[in-house]
Amino acid sequence: MGAKHKRISIVSFLILMLLMPIAGHASARSVHSVSSFDLFPQGDFSDPSLWSQDSGVSFLTSDAQYTESMVADNRMTLVNSRPDNFQELTTWAENTPTDSNYSTGAPDLQYTYTSGPIIELDTFDVSSMNSYELVSVSVVAAFHIPDELVQDQVQIVMEYDGNYENLVTYLNTQSPIDYMNGSTWSKNITTMADWTWSMIEDIQFDLDYVSLGTTDDTRLDVDAVGIEVVVKYPWYGSEWASSTSTFTGHSMPIVAVDISKGEYNNMALSQCGLTSSVSGSSGSWTSEVIQAPPSQIIGRIHYTLDDSGLDDVLMEYSSSTDGETYTEFTTLSNHELVQQEFTKIRITSTDSCISGITADYNDPSISLDGRVFGSLNGLSTVNSKWKVYVNNQEVSSQSIAQLGNFNLDLPIGQFIEVGDESIEVIVRAWFNWDSNGTSSTTALEISSLSMSGGFDLEWDEDPICGLIGTHTFTEDGGGILIPFLNGCSDDRTSSDDLEVTFDVDDNSLISVDLSQDDIRVLLKPEVSGTTTVLTTVTDQAGNQWQETFIVMIDAVDDAPVLNEFPAVVPVELAVSTLVPFSYSDIDSTGLTAYTNKSWASIDLDSGFITIDAPTPGLIVPVEINLCDQSTCVQRILDLEVQSLPDLLIEEILVTNDDIYHRDIIPVSVYVRNNGDAEATLISVRCQQGADLIDIKTISILLAGELAVVTCDWQVPEGIESTIISIEIDRGGDVIEGNEENNQAQITVQVLEQVDDDETSSAFTISSSSVWILTVIGLAVIIGLFTFLTPSKVRKIN
Repeated sequence: MGAKHKRISIVSFLILMLLMPIAGHASARSVHSVSSFDLFPQGDFSDPSLWSQDSGVSFLTSDAQYTESMVADNRMTLVNSRPDNFQELTTWAENTPTDSNYSTGAPDLQYTYTSGPIIELDTFDVSSMNSYELVSVSVVAAFHIPDELVQDQVQIVMEYDGNYENLVTYLNTQSPIDYMNGSTWSKNITTMADWTWSMIEDIQFDLDYVSLGTTDDTRLDVDAVGIEVVVKYPWYGSEWASSTSTFTGHSMPIVAVDISKGEYNNMALSQCGLTSSVSGSSGSWTSEVIQAPPSQIIGRIHYTLDDSGLDDVLMEYSSSTDGETYTEFTTLSNHELVQQEFTKIRITSTDSCISGITADYNDPSISLDGRVFGSLNGLSTVNSKWKVYVNNQEVSSQSIAQLGNFNLDLPIGQFIEVGDESIEVIVRAWFNWDSNGTSSTTALEISSLSMSGGFDLEWDEDPICGLIGTHTFTEDGGGILIPFLNGCSDDRTSSDDLEVTFDVDDNSLISVDLSQDDIRVLLKPEVSGTTTVLTTVTDQAGNQWQETFIVMIDAVDDAPVLNEFPAVVPVELAVSTLVPFSYSDIDSTGLTAYTNKSWASIDLDSGFITIDAPTPGLIVPVEINLCDQSTCVQRILDLEVQSLPDLLIEEILVTNDDIYHRDIIPVSVYVRNNGDAEATLISVRCQQGADLIDIKTISILLAGELAVVTCDWQVPEGIESTIISIEIDRGGDVIEGNEENNQAQITVQVLEQVDDDETSSAFTISSSSVWILTVIGLAVIIGLFTFLTPSKVRKIN
């Protein structure tokens, strides 16, 4: 076939290749069963190993000391347990009645010494601590006995609330006593009294060196004496604890709304998403129909913005229960519930750019049951809270402000992503305390955590068959058997019960059917091109497997057909002759033709060969060639080129004198042979009207020669005008190249004769006689010429 058909085939193939992803392997599986699916089964806390625990100090990286999380006994607990906060505080004597000034204040290695006089110290400032609860009271002292005591003594006596108490007595020491360099002496006196801050403030100490001998053993150096108390000290802190678990292995109930499809009204899809086509003007976009999976419903619609700070989006929805009839569009907030099986979304905006839209199924939600128990004493309820995170996004924040039970049901569709097959849940609690130091325990307990919205569809699957692929043939070639059905399988239907059908796009090219278990492709004759075959395999449930495969038939350029010529075609030498011919080509139009003779040309439109042979010949072969774009065919046209005479009446002459009735007038006829061959026995017929005047014969006339014959015409009476017509070779005895120039005629005017006198009559008779004698003389001359000329020369072929 021609190049045009090849180009069409290539273009068709490219188009089909582009369409193949749309047409191939179409799915029509049906639902076998539908069931709910728990997207977070570890929410029953039956397996603590599925949960990871963590805790820490708020705003620091250190571990928490009083806060922890745990999963045990089928529950989750996040607990903050703070002990009493004890703090040691010391107040030092600020006054000395004995002017022992180096012994007041905190230890500083400056001291008062004595070997006899008492050192008295009192006045303890408790103004900075008297608001705290006392837990214990101790006496601390910084003193020094440089040498051993042999007979002398050292006593420390405390006077409080009218009572005296000897706290310690040193005697007979074996070595110096040093509580001033690196350590202090201490004695707990908590049990001696029910201490109050005023009692502590008024305590007095006597430090006495008792000399019993004539000489002193050593001396007493006193640096400082103080009261050390342990109190419940106010404290502040913030710690947190969390439990984390991730479920994997199931798709999430959410779908992306395709914003590249739908109806656009002054809104277009840009690099950032959906945005108004004209800056500063409002545009809208309406989605295609969003359909929930079988037995499910569309939950909430969520849109995200390229710039969350620029939100002027108006979202509306139209819903349907049957997919045919839809409600009017109604305003819908972001993340708002729809609860319909079919819906369409309309977005209107001026400045925002919507980067994505999703729709969840069944309104997926997380539900938590639990309680807050223990004590809130010392807890800063304003700053204490617990939160739930899904996929690291905050779902809920609850304050720890009161004890009691709680139940939360929180939508999470906006926190899951399309294509996710896992979901992470984090429960985290922050405990902030502002306590007076008293111990307290606060606990957050979650007894159940579940996640709804998941579902499982069990399908009756489509049949599965092997790839048929593309097949290429050659025009007018054989067909093919493609093994097929043995390569098909189905989850519920045997291959023998599968139904196979074929839909051929162009039935003029091929026919396709199933022969036993094979696909049979048969080619139609004399055609080429590209077509597609949609193969559909259907199981007993109506589920289908489809593949559109391509069949390409490469064109074969058929040679033109040039029909045969007659055995010999006669033509005249040097005379243009049209020889008809016929041809055909089933797949080409741009044919060309030529000959091997310069004097032979072909006109394909008219179907004639123009012959203008320059030389004669009995058999003159002419090669005729007919070509399409790739193939030429030829035939031989045999010509008989003949040299023929061509007789024509060159002139008819009559007298120039007046013609009268009864006159005998010679009519001279000049005959010329314009052909290339001689002519013999040429008849010349002279006729006046319908009356024959005479028939003359020219015995021979050579090519190019001129001959003359004369017919004597006696003018009849009763006519005024007549036509003298001449015809040569009326019987067609002479074969000529042109038979159309053998006749000619002239018109002759005849006058009425008037007899005036004898003279004129005698003249007339005399004139007639002269003409008769002239004719006789001419006849004698012609006879002599014929007699004397040699015989006719004939051409022997």
